[in-house]
Amino acid sequence: RDADLKGAIIGSPNWIVPDAFSPYTDFEGANLEGTTFGETTPKGVSMLGAKFTSAYLYEVNFSESVYYPQQLEEAIINKIVR
Repeated sequence: RDADLKGAIIGSPNWIVPDAFSPYTDFEGANLEGTTFGETTPKGVSMLGAKFTSAYLYEVNFSESVYYPQQLEEAIINKIVR
């Protein structure tokens, strides 16, 4: 929660957390500005309030995550599932 992951690269085709929606899978309020998400499906992850400004989302499936769609308005999106 509230982590600063600015510019990080996050990708895993089978991103399944062992304890869905626990404190260990919480990106709430995180700074994900400029972060690259590649070919991943974050399942059971809360991203409420995370900052996605200029984040690059390539083939990301957020259908099993919790977030507000407007959070992704400033992201660079290439093939995303909501």
